[in-house]
Amino acid sequence: MELGCCKYPPALYIMRYWYANREALLKFIELVHKSGIRGFVVDEKGLPLEGARIIIENRAKKIKTSKDGDFWRLLVPGNYTVRVAKRRFKNSKKTVTVDPDVSTVVNFTLFRKNSNNFNRRRPATKINGAVELEKPASNVSFHSIVTNRDKLRLAAKSPKKSACVARIPSIVASFICLVLVASLK
Repeated sequence: MELGCCKYPPALYIMRYWYANREALLKFIELVHKSGIRGFVVDEKGLPLEGARIIIENRAKKIKTSKDGDFWRLLVPGNYTVRVAKRRFKNSKKTVTVDPDVSTVVNFTLFRKNSNNFNRRRPATKINGAVELEKPASNVSFHSIVTNRDKLRLAAKSPKKSACVARIPSIVASFICLVLVASLK
């Protein structure tokens, strides 16, 4: 937490900052126990879920659960819709009322989605054997390779009719290869 205009103040100023702001910092720490929401996110077996996203509707800040599945969020008193989302689990939503001077406990249990859908691969979109670009260059084409991982093969022919073929795991690497081939012209 920053207390001044200097992000990393020299060590000799730290005690001065502490004494000048001690009461405010202690009150801020107490707010975790007196205002907002807190709770746990677990799966159907009662095991904690790390990394579940806690989303408060009409609020930009999203938080994630810790390793033990717990979370906390400071909120002013009022009514809120809290949604919890985690990949491969069904979302859960609750409406909670945050009272003044009391932390509201909200626990969530997420249930797994049907696991049969996770092993299916998305079909590669091919047009005449190649993935078409918006404005394809005459000497470059992208071919999708369906293996255990999604990969792209970039085949580019230089003016000397020699082929440069590279297997690459990301689009960024394919762009780099495309720039290298273009520089050979």
